[in-house]
Amino acid sequence: MKVFLKFFKTVLGWTAILLALLSGITLVTGGGVAGVLGNVPFWGGLAFVLSAFPAGISVVDNVFPRSGGIDFRTSGVAAAAMLTLALLTFVLVAYVGPAAAGGSELGEPNAMSLGNLKAEARTAALAMERRVGLDGLSLDWKETNILVWHYTRRLAAVVQPLLFGTIGLLLGFWARRIGKRELVHLMYWAMGLFLVVSTYLAGENSFELVVLQAAGPVFFAGMFVLIIPPVLVLGLAIPTAVLLWTGESKVSTA
Repeated sequence: MKVFLKFFKTVLGWTAILLALLSGITLVTGGGVAGVLGNVPFWGGLAFVLSAFPAGISVVDNVFPRSGGIDFRTSGVAAAAMLTLALLTFVLVAYVGPAAAGGSELGEPNAMSLGNLKAEARTAALAMERRVGLDGLSLDWKETNILVWHYTRRLAAVVQPLLFGTIGLLLGFWARRIGKRELVHLMYWAMGLFLVVSTYLAGENSFELVVLQAAGPVFFAGMFVLIIPPVLVLGLAIPTAVLLWTGESKVSTA
């Protein structure tokens, strides 16, 4: 329970910071209070995703004791915390966010619940398939692609807290070996910035350069945000597993 609370204490702290930052930017740019209130649930989902990274770092000493090895009971608690965060993210992006945006079943994709969005996307896709076929080239696929992109992006958002939290946990495991506090913080900020920028670019470019330009179905585009994080997890997990296997994971406490 201590690890669970420690994880969520970090999540809530960073979520508050990110929400304050996003709200301030919206107010300064003329979005108004109504714009802030309408976007808070969606921003909350984004903040949960991003805050999973520092939250993973915060529990590294519990999961990977400095005396070496791995605490399997604690790692299970950390995994449960990440799964809980993923569930909360799902509720925000699938239902709470659309309700705050208007709750319209036939309006903008952002205002549709996940179930309504899936139904609308399926109906549009079947209509286009009957009209031009899956191999038929037509810019009329854009509307369908937009609906599917919004649907798959929400599904991807549910997986992201698990990936970001794992990256933070594994990076913290290796950062302890640097020794210099300043370099450790630099590494954390660099990775955090990379995750933010790469996630933004993957989402923005998949929509602007793929979905809006394609003359056919591109239902995979919304999952572009899940390309880089799994690669980072794999790249960090393999050497971590080797170190644990060989019994050389002990960290000096001097």
